[in-house]
Amino acid sequence: MNKLVEKHAEASVPAAATELYQSELERFRQAALKNSKPLLMGHLLRFRKGEWLAGPDKEKIAAGTRFVAIMNEARHGWIRWTEEKTHVHVVGRVVEDFQPPAREELDCRDEASWPIGLSGQREDPWKRVAYLPLVSIDGEQMLTFKTDTKTGVPAFWKLVDRYQWLGRKHLGQYPIIEIQSTGYEDKRYGWVDTPTFKIVGWAGRPDLQQLIGSDGDDDDGTAAETPEDEMNDSIPF
Repeated sequence: MNKLVEKHAEASVPAAATELYQSELERFRQAALKNSKPLLMGHLLRFRKGEWLAGPDKEKIAAGTRFVAIMNEARHGWIRWTEEKTHVHVVGRVVEDFQPPAREELDCRDEASWPIGLSGQREDPWKRVAYLPLVSIDGEQMLTFKTDTKTGVPAFWKLVDRYQWLGRKHLGQYPIIEIQSTGYEDKRYGWVDTPTFKIVGWAGRPDLQQLIGSDGDDDDGTAAETPEDEMNDSIPF
């Protein structure tokens, strides 16, 4: 380290400048969040109209199929699709205590510019989103369940809550879950399908890097998303 760098490295920050520098770092943090994508291992898994569909070919995965849920890679936050058909994420890992910003801190706050949704009304382009990586029991298949629906996101958090309670008796293990389909009758829209995760056992934590390196067709071990993937099981309320 030369003397100039050494001098700056050892310099103390004036109290008056602390807030300015912290504000600068916060802008870097926000930029990193908005321009980085969550780790999507393998192919996307979606729940649509009571069915579990995987990958670009929408392969049906039977209800009752079991997976190991990689809880330390579970993520949540916000997602928004742009007019250029790209998406903006503000997402972080649950295990790192990521706290999404308040809606008021995000862009697109002018309701008059919001797109028309399924309800026929203008809808907020920002949606709550959750990602849950899954590995098949035999270790041969990797999927990432993604949801931004009013039924899917609560199902994700219900699993997180069950895990934090039951996991106290299974330290160092991940839950084995069954993907299931249930639902309820709505007076306005009829039967509404909802995804459910049932914890049926526990497994040791797999070697994540080995799994990513050996799975899927994508070179970086991540799944791609397209606007068509957003045609999910949203209901107009």
